[in-house]
Amino acid sequence: MDRFTFNHEYLIKNEKPWFPVMGEFHYSRYPAEHWEKELQKMKAGGIDIVSTYVIWIHHEEEEGKFLTSGNYDLHRFIVLANSCGLLVWLRIGPWIHGEVRNGGFPDWVLKKNWIPRSNDEGYFTCVKGLYQNIFEMVTGLLHKEGGPVIGIQIENEYHGAAGMSMEEQRVHMKRLTALAKEIGLTVPYYTATGWGNAATGGLIPVMGGYCEAPWDSRTTEIEPSGNYIFTRERNDGNIGTDLAPGEGIDYDMEEFPYLTAELGGGVQVTDHRRPIVTGADIGAMSVAKLGSGANLLGYYMYHGGVNPIGIHSTMQESKATGYPNDLPQRSYDFMAPIGEYGQIRDSYYEIRLLAMFLKDFGEDLCRMKVILPEDNPLKPENTCDLRYSFRTHETGGYLFINNYQRKRRMKSHKKQSIQLTVGNKTVVFPETDIREGEYYFYPFGMQMGKQILETALATPLCKLENEITVYVFYTNKNPAYQISGRDDKVELLTLSRLEAKKAVKAVWDKEYLVISNALVVPKVSGCIFYGREGIVCKIYPPLTEVPDGLRFVREENGFGYYRVTAKAAQKEELLRIHYVGDHGSFYLNGELYGDNFYNGLPFEVGYLPGEVIENSAKREIKIKPYENKKAVFFEPEIRDRLQEESTGKIEKEEIVTQYEYRINW
Repeated sequence: MDRFTFNHEYLIKNEKPWFPVMGEFHYSRYPAEHWEKELQKMKAGGIDIVSTYVIWIHHEEEEGKFLTSGNYDLHRFIVLANSCGLLVWLRIGPWIHGEVRNGGFPDWVLKKNWIPRSNDEGYFTCVKGLYQNIFEMVTGLLHKEGGPVIGIQIENEYHGAAGMSMEEQRVHMKRLTALAKEIGLTVPYYTATGWGNAATGGLIPVMGGYCEAPWDSRTTEIEPSGNYIFTRERNDGNIGTDLAPGEGIDYDMEEFPYLTAELGGGVQVTDHRRPIVTGADIGAMSVAKLGSGANLLGYYMYHGGVNPIGIHSTMQESKATGYPNDLPQRSYDFMAPIGEYGQIRDSYYEIRLLAMFLKDFGEDLCRMKVILPEDNPLKPENTCDLRYSFRTHETGGYLFINNYQRKRRMKSHKKQSIQLTVGNKTVVFPETDIREGEYYFYPFGMQMGKQILETALATPLCKLENEITVYVFYTNKNPAYQISGRDDKVELLTLSRLEAKKAVKAVWDKEYLVISNALVVPKVSGCIFYGREGIVCKIYPPLTEVPDGLRFVREENGFGYYRVTAKAAQKEELLRIHYVGDHGSFYLNGELYGDNFYNGLPFEVGYLPGEVIENSAKREIKIKPYENKKAVFFEPEIRDRLQEESTGKIEKEEIVTQYEYRINW
């Protein structure tokens, strides 16, 4: 059995530093029949740990009727995650927020004669019942039993009930933790969200950071995000400020590793604030966190979903329930790397670039301290000075550069040469142009067998460890490798950044790198391709034997080129609705199936029965016009479009078909 611990710098697995990547996926917001496929996509995206809220109101909307089947079968979800090679981190509340009605509390909880989130014994008794139900669902799956559940988050953004002191809040967190342990929910790691001066009760604090703030009450452009600078500040004080103050932290940074659980894989639109998030927004923010010392990348959300339909009420956060924001009734897409119907976004590939690196080089990175140069700017408003940092241990490390700030123009830096003194040695990087919008990290003093990569203008992606160890890098410029020594058992392979984004490592009879125009999900003895017709791939090194379903085309530059000839195992169709308006609603047989707050992106609906795709008689699409007097933040180009065009109309509908091809050997 693996052993999990931690120190004040990093997580530890089997006595070695461990740098995992975590992604949030809410099982109760997704059809159970698709869980396995989606978990496999997460694993192929480089995720090590799937984190999930246990949303109380989803399980027990009616008191005493705790649902554990279908989409609420947490036990089965964890079993499937384990079969996909994923560990699990449960976020058990009781309050979770998650843009859920009442922050996840069932309505009946709010009608009791005690105050939720207070230190009232009646409340603790009620929570004990919830925790007992959770324990019964996960029995046999905890790490101590040989299962994949290694972590539990207690509560979320805890600031107590009205009038509670900070000490009373800490007592509350400790009491909840004790309740979980008494019931049997014992795991190696217990965490609490640490941003915005939330009480942590001595648990490991996990931090977050989003590129936008759709919960911000303003409907104008907001200040540039501080999550794009290199800094020792761990707290993003903007998270959750719609519900509680956002100042400070309630723990000593020197006592705990820098872990994140809520790096925004996207953001959820609100009625009053509707940004658009890009892959670069997520990629640059992630590089900034790495260069600031983070030793766990945890993304919220990594996989979007759809809110269930309640028996007595809708399940989304709304102003009608006393919360500050109105959200879509069904959609919880979050513009996540994997969308609410399994769509793959550009951010999926951006995160995978880092996840692949961390698989092979994360152990060393964990040990590396952050060095912030004196001329590194600490304010996101500074778009002129070069943002850079170092992480180093002994004589090796990485130079991190981020010349990207969401929604801002950054100054380009011509013929830039950067140097660092490590011990008695000065590291000098070759002169290069750092263009606006670029973000990356470069190695120095990297041991590669018997040789040392002194510096390079290329980013490491992974290693292929076969008879010869191949170090894979990517760059869009001359890599300028400077190598000392020689090792005939080591080779370097350089990709473009685009090639690296579409690359995944597969382990079959040896380690391979697969690059394709489709999504590739490696399996133990084969792989799955998801994409449109005409799928091709190149594999390094070429396959020893070509399996059925692949046709060899040629060999070039060390790669074998192949065409997928297998018949599609199945197909999925996504209805994409292009419209202009305030919001769209999709009804299936008279019931609301999907909805969308307009932000300029298409309204997508998936997992529809085939007859609905072909026959519009069973479906109805309603578009509500946008009224200019309504105060809403849109991206500038989208607002211009709303003003120029009539709203409340569908421009076109299209069906996007994706095929699944299975290759086995």
